[in-house]
Amino acid sequence: MAYVSLKSMLSSKGKKNNKQQPVDSAPNPPATKQSDRPDGLDLVVKFKVIVAIDFGTHGTGLGYAIVPYDEHGNFDATKEAEIYTQQDWCKNIDHKIKTDILLASDGRFIAFGTKALQQYINIDEDDFDDDDDDSSSPSDNDEDEKDNIRIRQQRMEQKLRRRNMLFESFKMVLYEKSANDDDGDICEKLKCSDGIRSYPTKRVFVAALKFIKASIFEVFQKKSISLPNGIDDVQWILTVPAIWSDRAKHKMEAWAIRAELINRNIFNHLRIVYEPDCASISCQSESAFKTGERYILIDAGGGTVDIACHQVKGEYSMEEIYHPTGGA
Repeated sequence: MAYVSLKSMLSSKGKKNNKQQPVDSAPNPPATKQSDRPDGLDLVVKFKVIVAIDFGTHGTGLGYAIVPYDEHGNFDATKEAEIYTQQDWCKNIDHKIKTDILLASDGRFIAFGTKALQQYINIDEDDFDDDDDDSSSPSDNDEDEKDNIRIRQQRMEQKLRRRNMLFESFKMVLYEKSANDDDGDICEKLKCSDGIRSYPTKRVFVAALKFIKASIFEVFQKKSISLPNGIDDVQWILTVPAIWSDRAKHKMEAWAIRAELINRNIFNHLRIVYEPDCASISCQSESAFKTGERYILIDAGGGTVDIACHQVKGEYSMEEIYHPTGGA
């Protein structure tokens, strides 16, 4: 389990300093542990900042933690990590921005969140109305009328192809379950809000990840957080539903590499963690659970519900009792 989770980071959003519980005492993997990636030996890095992303069905949350080190550059377990939530990108009380993205017809990124819907709505709708010209005038000739209809349809299709593509709450339709629920996968294409056009899921998600990266690095610059090595100084935590397969998680990692979010040669540069596990850690940080106790966790989001059953093994440690389930 990741030593810090998005859910536990966001659980303190109501506090003025946005601080949380200290992170686990081992923020970096042992130098002897190797990655299972086929690229060979991976670099082990002392990350300066941890960024956690929660792509929710309705809203997307973003938080970051500054890892405490002593004067010798070693992790200092006696210090409490500085943990914050991203509050500048929206005015919502939960600090979550809408999981909507707007792309141009050629795939260029335009906007994310509430701005995506606003810009899509504010397009001059007159540009997509039928032209009132002689070619569309009624005709007593059946063949001429058919030609007029065909011409109008072609014009509307051409205008539609030039129109921006809005993907609302796109996480809701990302995952396709298999017959046995054990080997589902992320769908190849997403249908945009016009209900007609589709676009590769990979490109939609890569664009979203690039926006997240740009947003958090803008925060780092404003807060004067020094990251001499750029993305190599940042570890990323990305939450996914508990029902997602390893195949789907592998795609998410590949897209993170394509979005230049992570370096494929750095060990644990991206930690993909289950949403109920993160929620479970958050619950343990706020409730007096005892070792050995069991509980059922219901994570009711904006469009999906995950149910998990865990047993407390120790501080910020739990064991899965039953395989989690969930869906829309």
